[in-house]
Amino acid sequence: MKNNEYIIVQNIIPNNITEGGSMRFVNIKDELSENSEIFLMDFFNKNLPSTNLLSFLIKFPILITKLLFQKKQRILFNYSNLPLTHFASFEFLNWLIIIFFIFIKAASLIKNHRIIIDIEDLPREQSKALGYKLYITDYSRTKFEKIIFSLADELWFASDSMAKYEMKLLKKDLNYKVVHNSSKSFDNIEPLNIENDNFKFIYAGTMNKERGLKFIIENFIKASKSNENIELHLCGKSGEWIKKRYPSENIKYWGPLNEDKAVSLAKSCDIGLIAYPDSLYFNIILPAKTIFYIMSGLPIIDRNNTETGNLINTHNIGETFKYSDKSFIDALLKSTNNDNIKIKKKNILIIQKNFLTKNVLKSVT
Repeated sequence: MKNNEYIIVQNIIPNNITEGGSMRFVNIKDELSENSEIFLMDFFNKNLPSTNLLSFLIKFPILITKLLFQKKQRILFNYSNLPLTHFASFEFLNWLIIIFFIFIKAASLIKNHRIIIDIEDLPREQSKALGYKLYITDYSRTKFEKIIFSLADELWFASDSMAKYEMKLLKKDLNYKVVHNSSKSFDNIEPLNIENDNFKFIYAGTMNKERGLKFIIENFIKASKSNENIELHLCGKSGEWIKKRYPSENIKYWGPLNEDKAVSLAKSCDIGLIAYPDSLYFNIILPAKTIFYIMSGLPIIDRNNTETGNLINTHNIGETFKYSDKSFIDALLKSTNNDNIKIKKKNILIIQKNFLTKNVLKSVT
């Protein structure tokens, strides 16, 4: 018999999602389903196809029935799927969400439900960092968040820095727990057979320039002038521009890969790269790619003033650098030392268990 019952409210998540906050939520949902009964409620959004709208209309009465007539439900919302977070074009949508939350809170007081919001990302801060268009003002965002977060019984933040940032922004204490990004085990996936002995760096993720990819590639090219036996492997969407701009035998763009193939590629490499710009948003998040690298057995290079940088320095699982060309190039070249990398790979294997989804969720379920 399964222990708990969860009502999980999410947006429609594509079957082929392999990275980022959506992948985190998929991992959480899959792990919870191992020991809990799950009722999955697909939430509405502005791009919801009519077929999914029909599914929503069918499931909504079931949701109301569960809230009103069953006891001790755990209602888990994915924060980034709430329209108020940053893509809401119309403020009235946010008020509908608030009314919905007030109804759930009222039912919770009677039926002893528990409202949980999983905050895996800060979409508005991400949009600012990446130069995306914003549809809701900072004032409206903080106003709605104060209400929504107050109605929740528990908040799950992907990093402690994110929680502290939100508390400073909202000027109020929050009842939160840190639920790091996590993953299933990749032990059953074999490395790709790449037939050369070059030292291999990898960057896995979306290939837009705003995420520091231009910085990585251009400094890798400079580093390769000091060490010709290094390669850079890139996998992810939106990287078609790379081959045209940086034609090089030592740089290979694999395009978007499914999770198993991406892990197989990563396991054939020696170290994972992160070099997001030095900005508030990138400093306080713990990227999903950090966990991807750890679970693939890879040491990591990242800036020294990030959540990942703190992990690297605490556990000796890679190299950190200050955000400058010289410091990054030095970190690249230093990491190629064989004795050095062997120690860091051993340390990675020691901490992998800390980022298995089943272990991460033990403290909150």
